[in-house]
Amino acid sequence: MSRIGAELMKIALRRIQDEVENQGLRLSEKEIKEGIRRQLKGELEGLKGKLDGKAKDWLRKLGL
Repeated sequence: MSRIGAELMKIALRRIQDEVENQGLRLSEKEIKEGIRRQLKGELEGLKGKLDGKAKDWLRKLGL
């Protein structure tokens, strides 16, 4: 499973790099990875907030 994730990341990074180069910009792999990490972290924080809200609702419904 971890190999699949690594391969998907390589493909995504390569496509992003190609697109950026087509627009005349150059980003290093490190900069691209950092951008992706920031995006994923933001999305995970959003999901965490939603799950926390649902858990609170469930506990309230259970009377806890």
